[in-house]
Amino acid sequence: MQGADGALYGTAYQGGSSGYGTVFKLNPDGTGFTVLKNFDYSTTGGYLYAGLVQGTDGALYGTAYSGRQQRYGTVFKLNTDGSGFTVLKNFDHITHRRLPLFRADAGDGRRALRHGRSRRAAAATAPCSS
Repeated sequence: MQGADGALYGTAYQGGSSGYGTVFKLNPDGTGFTVLKNFDYSTTGGYLYAGLVQGTDGALYGTAYSGRQQRYGTVFKLNTDGSGFTVLKNFDHITHRRLPLFRADAGDGRRALRHGRSRRAAAATAPCSS
């Protein structure tokens, strides 16, 4: 996604220092590649299937497929300079019976996160299969 500052922001499903994915920044001309956050599974969640959205506060919001406390993924927030990483939500099978929806290419317009009517980021979910 292209941020308000003109830079491109994205996610990598795997890779980074721990192998569980990254959030990165890149200039539109291909220069300035920077890893903003390395995901480690146990504290951040891991496997970032989908992209990011930028909130009205300027921060980036996204989802991790699995990991963290209950191993069912997270919703996270990160500033565009890589600071301020926060896990906003830990998903768990017992309470939510759902996992975050991670495919950005679901074919029907669904995205892992989208802006709600109030312009706040809202997580899309899909039923668990168990």
